[in-house]
Order: sequence, then structure tokens, then C-alpha cells
Amino acid sequence: MAGPLVSRMTKEIRMLQNDPPPGVWAAAKGDKLTELEAQLQGPKDTVYEGGLFSLSVDIPARYPFEPPKVKFVTPVYHPNIDPEGRICLDILNMPPKGAWKPSLNLPTILASIGLLLAQPNPDDGLVTDITAEFRHQRQVFDAKARQWTQRHAMPAARSEDADAAAAAGAAACTGSFHRGLSEGAATGQQQQQAKQQQQEQQDRQSQPQGLPKTATAAAAAAAGDTAGAAANAAGSREKENSQPGLSQGSTAAMAKRQEAGAAAEQAETLPAAAGPAPKRSRLALKK
Repeated sequence: MAGPLVSRMTKEIRMLQNDPPPGVWAAAKGDKLTELEAQLQGPKDTVYEGGLFSLSVDIPARYPFEPPKVKFVTPVYHPNIDPEGRICLDILNMPPKGAWKPSLNLPTILASIGLLLAQPNPDDGLVTDITAEFRHQRQVFDAKARQWTQRHAMPAARSEDADAAAAAGAAACTGSFHRGLSEGAATGQQQQQAKQQQQEQQDRQSQPQGLPKTATAAAAAAAGDTAGAAANAAGSREKENSQPGLSQGSTAAMAKRQEAGAAAEQAETLPAAAGPAPKRSRLALKK
């Protein structure tokens, strides 16, 4: 921001604070001298009486050689103010269509807008329907303007609007939270079902076709028993083949022992006469 603009804005803001026009309040937004917020009290004995109307003021870089941009923030039912808050006032526009001059200042501008609220200008209307109502159906216009003022510009109405907006925001957040929980639970169930289906498909692919799981298990157990028996038999044969001499020798010795035992038994059972006859003594022969 250039030095002359800072000096000019500092001076005008001080004027608004120390000696504001009747029914006007304005201040800078934070530390920004080129952005202001302002408020106008509804003029007495008009359809806007009792209302408090907020405005935004933006100062261009070439100020005061260009007029500020002023808009209503509060909705106003007025022939010279459109629904976007734009104001049809000659001193807010450059010549030749407008009447802006560098000698004008912010206090003068805001005071002129307050005067426009009290005395609409149907010859330079901005909203055609409202302008026609103001000219030809003044009672209808007055009733609607009062209704808008009570709805949007009264302090109680602003509080109710703020509460309604906060309640709507809280309801939207709560609804989004519950929807998120429901969607999360549904997603978890779908993932679980998908895992179960995938596991079942893997089990079906791993077993032979035409055999149930129990038959497959039984066949596997039988195959294991057969393999175990074959392994034991092979081990016994290997043991016998590794010691052939010992096995043959043991068999021959056992056969010999059996033959000797049989011969001994046969000898014990033979009668005594089979042996040589006993010799008689010589004395017995002499007698």
C-alpha cells in the first residue's frame, strides 16, 4: 500500500471513529486499512426503522481517484439495492455516468447511503419489479420492506437466523457422521463376506474333483499308513542283509544243538542188553 493511500485511509477512519455521521458506524477489518465493515441504522419514520444494516467497503489501490466499492451484506428490499447488495448511487460511480470526485470521503459516502434508505430514487431504479411496486403499489412495497427488515435486519431476527444456521449445520454434521458409520459397517460386512467366499473357493480348488473333504482326508491317511508299513519292511530287510554271516551261523549252531539233544535222549532210552555183556568173575566159574 502506497504512503499517500495509508495517510488518507488513516485520516478517514479516524473521522469515522471520532465524528461519525448520525446512524453510521465503521471500522477497519483487523490491520487492513483497505477493507472496512460498516453498519447503518434504519432511518426513523421509514419502513427500515429499527433495522441494523451491515455493509462491506473495499478501497481500491487508486483511491481517492477511484470510488470505493460498497455493498450491503444485510438483505434489503429497496428499489436501488439489488439482491447481491449492489447499490445504485451516483457518487459510487466514475464520470460521466457517475458523480464521484476525489474530494469525497467515506463519512460522506456512508451518510449518502443512509439518506438513500430513507428516500429511494425510483427514477434510477436497479430492481425493476421493486421499483414498479414502489411507484404503483406503495402499500405492497411498504409491507414487504418492513417484513424484510424484521426478518433480516432486526437484532432478534439475526440471532434467530444464526441459531437456525448453527442448528442446520449441527444436523448436517450429525447426519454425515451417522451415514459414515453405516457405510463403514456395511463396507466391513462386505469385506468379511468377500474373504469367506475367497477362502471357500481356495478350498474347493485345492481338493480333487469328485471327492468330498472327508474322503480326501481318509485317502491321505491310508496312503500314509501304507507308506509307513513299506518303510518298516524295507528297514528289516536292510538289517538282515547287512549281517548275513551272523544269521547263517546262528542257524547252523541251533541245528547242531538240536541234533545233539536228540541223540542224548535216544541213548538214555536204549535197554542195558544192547551193550556188551558183563564179565563173570573166575571164582564163580570154578564153583
